[in-house]
Amino acid sequence: MRIKINKKLHDFFNENRIAIGNSNIGETISFADENDSIEQFSDFKFNMLYTSGAFSYSFSTFGKSISVGRYCSMGGGIKLMGNRHEPSFVTTHPVVTDQDWVYLAQGFGKVWKNTLINKDYGKVVIGNDVWIGDDVIIKGGCKIGDGAIVAAGSIVTKDVPPYAIVGGNPAKIIRLRFREDIVEKLMEIRWWRFPFWDLNELNWTNIEDFIHKFYEIQHGLHEFKAKRFFVRELIELSK
Repeated sequence: MRIKINKKLHDFFNENRIAIGNSNIGETISFADENDSIEQFSDFKFNMLYTSGAFSYSFSTFGKSISVGRYCSMGGGIKLMGNRHEPSFVTTHPVVTDQDWVYLAQGFGKVWKNTLINKDYGKVVIGNDVWIGDDVIIKGGCKIGDGAIVAAGSIVTKDVPPYAIVGGNPAKIIRLRFREDIVEKLMEIRWWRFPFWDLNELNWTNIEDFIHKFYEIQHGLHEFKAKRFFVRELIELSK
């Protein structure tokens, strides 16, 4: 599905600091699901929209609906696996499961009975502060936890725990980024709830100092209430 950028949409993106690869008036934007939503300060390096949290960016287009949290860094060439085939059937070919083949048989005056199946693996959900390298393939339905890192060229076929570093084919846990007790504290404080400019006092290069100082200042912090817009709202603006 596509929409064309008009002046209203162009001004909307600028006002809400939403970066689009080519946001010139007259350019086309693609999207997979009009129910996807976008927070202010999201950055799309190409003209393909998906659900994204503030301060996240991606050099990939995905081509399917995907949900991305805040402060995520995603490389190029990331792909979502295609539709599911049924391995327990005689053949994995979609001739058994897709309606198109019924119509083809009708063209020859024949009747073809098929068995419809749910071919969707499910939506990919990426947490906050996730880094995904180039050319990663992700199976539908997988959840990549907060703070995780996926090495370039990996094939993710199952959920990735928070703050795990995974890699390979299929992707396996290499190690956690931090000790388990540190991970527990990070999952408790969920620093991505806040705008980075309010966390300027924290030591971003030393995890233990970061956590210690965060607990000292947390009561003076206010969660970042970035505006979130649904793609269907953008469709209306494009009319």
